[in-house]
Amino acid sequence: MEEQEQEEEEQEWEQEGELEWEEQEWEEEEELKMEEQEQEEEEQEWEQEGELEWEEQEWEEEEELKMEEQEQEEEEQEWEQEGELEWEEQEWEEEEELKMEEQEQEEEEQEWEQEGELEWEEQEWEEEEELKMEEQEQEEEEQEWEQEGELEWEEQEWEEEEELKMEEQEQEEEEQEWEQEGELEWEEQEWEEEEELKMEEQEQEEEEQEWEQEGELEWEEQEWEEEEELKMEEQEQEEEEQEWEEEEELKMEEQEQEEEEQEWEEEEELKMEEQEQEEEEQEWEEEEELKMEEQEQEEEEQEWEDEGELEREEAEEQEVERQEQEEQRSFSQFLSQMLRLRHLRDLNMESPSFLRGRLDQMLRCLQTPLDKLSITHCQRLTHSDLTHLFQCPNLRQLKILDIFGISLAGFSPEPLRALLEAVAPTLQDLGLDNCGMADSQVEAIMPALSRCHQLSFFTISINNFSVATLEKLLRHTTGLHSLQLELYPVPLECYRTRGTVDQERVALIQAELTGILRELGQPRRILLATKHFRHREFYHVEFS
Repeated sequence: MEEQEQEEEEQEWEQEGELEWEEQEWEEEEELKMEEQEQEEEEQEWEQEGELEWEEQEWEEEEELKMEEQEQEEEEQEWEQEGELEWEEQEWEEEEELKMEEQEQEEEEQEWEQEGELEWEEQEWEEEEELKMEEQEQEEEEQEWEQEGELEWEEQEWEEEEELKMEEQEQEEEEQEWEQEGELEWEEQEWEEEEELKMEEQEQEEEEQEWEQEGELEWEEQEWEEEEELKMEEQEQEEEEQEWEEEEELKMEEQEQEEEEQEWEEEEELKMEEQEQEEEEQEWEEEEELKMEEQEQEEEEQEWEDEGELEREEAEEQEVERQEQEEQRSFSQFLSQMLRLRHLRDLNMESPSFLRGRLDQMLRCLQTPLDKLSITHCQRLTHSDLTHLFQCPNLRQLKILDIFGISLAGFSPEPLRALLEAVAPTLQDLGLDNCGMADSQVEAIMPALSRCHQLSFFTISINNFSVATLEKLLRHTTGLHSLQLELYPVPLECYRTRGTVDQERVALIQAELTGILRELGQPRRILLATKHFRHREFYHVEFS
């Protein structure tokens, strides 16, 4: 049975090895097919993109790959043939070795069986002889014991009879004496008790003799059984050792086969890794070439962009120069006209782009003090231009000052405050709309504004200040009794994050401002305007 199991295991192992070999060959063929398909797809993409040079290079690379593949296939075929021959030789040698081992094992088993049968027969014959000898000895001992027992028994009986006779004589004598003494009853009781004791002693002796005989037989049987068990255990141990040795040999053979398979698999893995490395190197080289081409393209694009930027900058510079020339020409014409206006009192300028950096020159051309100055949508004025404007001597008698759309953000409020203090006796109309004024700038001009008692119209809408600044402004202008119209911006607190107006908040501020006017006790007409110039909304605050 063990040989059949070994043969079946060997056949299964051979079948598994052949299946693994076929699976590996199939996997390699599938990988080659996948690589060929990928190459065909890449060739189709290259043909669609029209990269002829690249295709030629790739075609050459493909030809080289095909040549390498053919060489690899030839080497693999040779290696497979050599491997199959070596594998068949190894299998044949292993089969021959197994057959030799099986023959040796069979011969050893036959010899062992013959020797074992002879030994077993000898052991059985010896055991039977020993048992016969023991039985004869036991029979002889029993016969001797029976003879001795009979003699002893006869002697005991004779002795007992003699003792009984003696005792009877003694009893007779004692009876005679007891009779003489009159104590017969007492002697009879003692004699009966002695008889009972003797009977009990005899029974005990007989039981002890029987127990000794039975104990000797049981002891001999136990020794024989123990010897038989030891012999059986030794035989089982020998059989187990033989089985263990056979299993160890099979394990060693399996380990050797596994090691050979592992070595072969490692060699195959190394070959696969080398192929993958070569493919990765080729891909890396192709990627490097692509990167180089991309870098060259990027450099060309950057150069082109730099050239385009330079051209744009040059065009912008030319445009700036052209605008400056036009502005200078316009400003020269404007100055020539200004010099002719010897009695100019009212000056309105809307979107004068040519005044940037030249406002001081224009102001020096004024020959008389102005009554009205209006400058709108002139975001390009610098802080220096504004300083010259507010410090101009010919603006000290202004009645109307309208500055709209001129950025005062970040500008020091001191020049404007000084101008308001200078024109306070004559100023009737003041407009500071859409100038980007903050809380601090408005608070700085409040003291000067409170001295403008001739002021009738005051607008400061589309600016960025809070409710607190608006309340302060109302309190500072309380003494200006000539005011007919006041236009203030809706405070910053009334706007949401997206710039829409919170109507509820506006209503609350209207109520607060109405309460302030009621507290001041002066009838006034006030408008709050939103900062959306195209869709402006107005909110009234009145107290009459």
